[in-house]
Parts: sequence; C-alpha cells; structure tokens
Amino acid sequence: APQARRSEGFGVDFTARDNPDVVAPDHFVDELAGRGLVDPARVYALGDSRGGTMAVLYAALRPERIAAVATFAAEAASVGWSCEGIEPPTLALYRACDSVLGCQAVEQWIEARRRRGALTRSMRLGPSKSEEPYCLPRAQCGQNQGKANHQRWPDLREEDILAFFARYSLEPGPPR
Repeated sequence: APQARRSEGFGVDFTARDNPDVVAPDHFVDELAGRGLVDPARVYALGDSRGGTMAVLYAALRPERIAAVATFAAEAASVGWSCEGIEPPTLALYRACDSVLGCQAVEQWIEARRRRGALTRSMRLGPSKSEEPYCLPRAQCGQNQGKANHQRWPDLREEDILAFFARYSLEPGPPR
C-alpha cells in the first residue's frame, strides 16, 4: 500500500512512465514477488479519491502488471488509454451525493470506458452501503453532506471489491 510521496497527494498529472508514484509500486511488487510473497498474475490497484485516480493511472501506465482496478470516489486519470491491449477490468464505487467529485463526472468516465469496450462494473451508493438508482442533484445533496460522503469509505463493500478482484488475473504469455 504505497502512500503518496507529496503532502498534496499522488502526482496524477505527471503521466510519464517514470512518475515516482508509479515507479515506487513497481519496486514494492518486484521485491515481494522476488520473495515469493506475491503472485505477479494477481496484482491489483485500489484507491479512493486521488488515490483511486492514481490506481487508474498506474494501470494505464503498467497494464502488463495489473489484473484489475477498483476505485472509490475517483476521477479518470488524465492519461488516456492508448495501448493496443485491453484495459484492466475496473470496479468504480461512488456516491450518488458527492460534492467533491460529482456523481455525473464519475458516470461520464464509466461511460467512456464502456464505449471503448473496457470491462467496467460500477456501484452508485447512497449514504449507507445500499445502491442508489440515480445521482442526486447538487442542490438536494448539500455541500457538507456531499463532502462527508466523499471522504467516507464505503464500509461493508470490501467483499464486493475482493470478489471482483478474485475474478481476474493476468494471463501468462505476452502482455494484453
């Protein structure tokens, strides 16, 4: 679980392959795989908010290393998908009421992935663990409640994330 190297968070706007926030997980995974503690075919990226955007960026820059991605309350990475292979499967969890990152912004990213043929599962959540049928308008959501929703991890959805990850692994052979 690498942490951001800067106090303001991950360098998600630095989309080069040598981004230190991308190189650091490479080192950690290589070190653990070298000790036989990690199955290199089952490495996943997970994060919330800016950390979720970093997980997406990492997967975009290292598709040969990541079997699947899960995010909570995260935006699309600023780097677009340009590889010939398939984007890693992604589970996007987000709140119907979020004043930091609007529900519609997440849904635009999800729809763009789906248009590209990327396997994308999404869960729009209410204030609790339940799924919501639609995004709440900002006026109905409220600034304070929306900010709290953005910052509150979706408790009791960890099993959904783990079950999603368990379905995917990298296939042996050439990178996808």
